[in-house]
Amino acid sequence: MRGAGDGATATIILASALVADAVRIVAAGVLAATVCESLERAATDALRQLERAARPMRSRVGVARIATEAAHGDAPLGALVGRALEYVGPYGHVRFAPRGVTDVDLELDEFGPPATPPAPVVDDAHRVLLESRRVTAALPPDRRFGFATIASAQRLADEIDRRSGGERAGLYERMGTLTQRCATLRVIAPDRDPDDGELECRARRAVCAARSVMRRGVVTGGGLALLRATADGTSLGARMLSDAATAVVASLAATLGEGGRALADRVRGMAGPVGLNVRSGRFENLDHAGIFDPVEVIEAALARSVLLVRETCATHAAVGDERHDSN
Repeated sequence: MRGAGDGATATIILASALVADAVRIVAAGVLAATVCESLERAATDALRQLERAARPMRSRVGVARIATEAAHGDAPLGALVGRALEYVGPYGHVRFAPRGVTDVDLELDEFGPPATPPAPVVDDAHRVLLESRRVTAALPPDRRFGFATIASAQRLADEIDRRSGGERAGLYERMGTLTQRCATLRVIAPDRDPDDGELECRARRAVCAARSVMRRGVVTGGGLALLRATADGTSLGARMLSDAATAVVASLAATLGEGGRALADRVRGMAGPVGLNVRSGRFENLDHAGIFDPVEVIEAALARSVLLVRETCATHAAVGDERHDSN
């Protein structure tokens, strides 16, 4: 999960555990609709818990650490991403351009003073609300923006938050026009060699993860936040989620060659941010160790897994990729 940076592994483990549990329960005679409704209510409660547990991450060092994880441990690339987003803000415009023969580089461009759009017609109450919203902190911190710019940026930020990843590119560019700033990461191979596209892919994943923690914040990593968020509740759906979250932690623990379930149960009984650090193989305070996950990644993994359960229960089938034997 931490290496991928996009929640792919967490989604696979969560979805596998939830689908297997749902199929077993439906086979025992419980209506599929009952299973899905209970699971969705429990997931909604867990998402609220994750939202409350999220903490903002705005420092360059912290953002660079998250970007480095998403870039598969590429610290220099993570540092460049941290600098880029500190300059343009989490909703700002980051371009990807061809690099030199060997060098990966970052260019920070400023086109002039911030653009001043027409002032919107708002009353004093609306003005206070807008100026108190988090977008004022999300914009580049070293520039002063007028109310009209803040109001326009808020509308853009809200629109970005509503869109999926592929639909956000044009909106980021519009935010760059508004703030008159752009960061250019030179990571694309100059000859567009298809075998040299891995660096660009890692850079895009790093920017995505870094934007996420700046916009929505982070939670304690190592599967601990998900385990805590699904700990309460006695309903059918709550028990299913709790078992699936245990499976995520168990899969991480299993990489140490230990009994995954036993270690996961031990983590569940611990208080606060103390959990299993897979890198060190020790139980410790994961916040102090710098083990964080973007809350948006965990929420997306949970939402996708619950959706897959509903689709499987409704159609009695699932769609996946065919596995081919490399031999």
